[in-house]
Amino acid sequence: MLNPDSAFGLIDWLVVVAYFVAVLIVGMLFVKKASSSIDDYFLAGRSLPWWVAGTSMVATMFAADTPLFHTANVRQFGMDAGFLFFTPGFGVILAAVLFVRLWRRVNVMTEIELIEMRYSGKPAAIFRGFNAIYGGLIKAALIMGWVTLAMGVVVESLLGIDKVWGVSIFLVIVMIYSASSGMWGVVATDFIQYFVATAGTLFLAYTAVDACGGLAAMNEQIKQITEWSGSEMRVIPDPSAWNPNYSWALIIGWSLVFSLDLATASGFLGQRVYASKDEKNASYSTLWFAFCYYVLNGWPWIITGVASMIVLGSTDAAAGLGHSQEIYPAMINKLMPTGFRGLMGAAMIAAFMSTISTIMNWGSSFMVNDFYRRFIKPSESKTHYVWVSRIISVCLLVFGGWFAFQFENITEMLVIVPQYLIGGTLVLMARWLWSRTNIWSEITAIVSSFAIAFFVNKVLSAEGNIFYSTDSFEFYGQRLLTILAGTTAVWIFVTLMTKPEDDSVLIAFYKKANIPGPGWSRIRRLCAEDCPKAESSLTIVATLLIGMAALYGLLISIGYAITLNWTYFISYLAVSLASVVAYAKLYRKLTKTSPSHSPSEQNDIPLQSALTERVLPDDGAYETDS
Repeated sequence: MLNPDSAFGLIDWLVVVAYFVAVLIVGMLFVKKASSSIDDYFLAGRSLPWWVAGTSMVATMFAADTPLFHTANVRQFGMDAGFLFFTPGFGVILAAVLFVRLWRRVNVMTEIELIEMRYSGKPAAIFRGFNAIYGGLIKAALIMGWVTLAMGVVVESLLGIDKVWGVSIFLVIVMIYSASSGMWGVVATDFIQYFVATAGTLFLAYTAVDACGGLAAMNEQIKQITEWSGSEMRVIPDPSAWNPNYSWALIIGWSLVFSLDLATASGFLGQRVYASKDEKNASYSTLWFAFCYYVLNGWPWIITGVASMIVLGSTDAAAGLGHSQEIYPAMINKLMPTGFRGLMGAAMIAAFMSTISTIMNWGSSFMVNDFYRRFIKPSESKTHYVWVSRIISVCLLVFGGWFAFQFENITEMLVIVPQYLIGGTLVLMARWLWSRTNIWSEITAIVSSFAIAFFVNKVLSAEGNIFYSTDSFEFYGQRLLTILAGTTAVWIFVTLMTKPEDDSVLIAFYKKANIPGPGWSRIRRLCAEDCPKAESSLTIVATLLIGMAALYGLLISIGYAITLNWTYFISYLAVSLASVVAYAKLYRKLTKTSPSHSPSEQNDIPLQSALTERVLPDDGAYETDS
């Protein structure tokens, strides 16, 4: 089980054990609070302030796979390859400006619950049940799988223990506190885990630069590695420099698809939005997530990847690595002294445990709220649902852990899996922005996404066809764009060929969400004075653009600081700071027309659907929840 050649010593293990004890104690403190109701178990009573919800978001997204995947990309292609990590930030800003605010207004427990609020009849009920199983079991297991697979790399290369044994121990610890204390335990331990992980990340990046002799020495030494595509230390990405066969389609496809996924504010990030105490806190939590994830975490990972070219050698063979994905734990072993190596081990374990605990809670919320409670046992006690939630959480954890070792490496999962999941992303935005979207739009999107992704991967990517390559990245952008475009064309066609949703359903939904934009203009005319005034679309677009300038101005300025180009650094930093001020003013203007819901009003809404009106699956009539 233990590798005698591991650099991990007794003191390092004591640090890791101390971390385990601290996390278990903190997590178990919230067992009683989480047991009060299913609302407390899955959404922490809808009471989270922005800094807690946002920190929990970024702790979840940190994961064990993220630094491994992106430091490997930087080592393979150059510093500018880090922008594959940064480009989806556009979607986070769009979420903060618009979509998280819409989600918080409708006050659902899960994203799937929205289906029977937005659509009507038996198809909506059936689709909700299908999504509960698909999202709560299959999709959750996929995410758990690639995170666990990445942790296996860390366990073997950093801790020096067998990956199955090591990962199993960590999963059992997560199971104990997460299944017992629900979302309360998840966000409380996330807070500890994120700051442990971030402290370790920043310290490793600092130590890596110091090992190179400082920033100036690192830049000079990198320029001498002329055979490396990153020797020019580019800040703005150039895919053709990474590989002559690459094009901007890679960045455009990657950016568009993953940005849209984040923009919808669904998934486990959405769960933090629903748990925020009001709309403003939900929006601020997303901005805090963007700053922490891309600025505090992203650049340190990139710096570590660049410095590894000097510290460990410019090739994986010279560094003694079997794969570039091992570079991050290899840098920890090389640079961290005893004790600090244990801290970094705890940091990586923290990132892993945070993500797994979140996926457990998120996936089981689907299975309980949108399947078990909705279709099997609709009238049981609060205690009953809490215990069922715990049982399902444990089962989901076991399934996800098994699924992880069905793949060979992280890149394989991160490249292949999103292609099958991402095609229907635009319909998740259209449900908010276009009233003509109906239940058949969503059903078609999820079915055609799998079919088109299969066709692209098995036919168009077969040897001799247009997307064939032995390099998984060469046509990756083209594949993503083809899947997204093909799926979108199919579901739009089906939408126009099928019957719209009833106006009564659309009016009720609009009154809750107060959706801006031209896509709901007909519904606004129908409800006239009964509908709240919509926010200005121009203000939303302006706020989005200014928010992007703030985020990317800051990210680019840091890149130029690393390359010691102080003129560009000051210029981009000035753009970022000016944009922050402008964003604050525009956001205040934007929220003047927002509907007002106090936290107490929101928490009084019944939890079965968090609706005032619900479509009955048997006859399409409406009832008022009691």
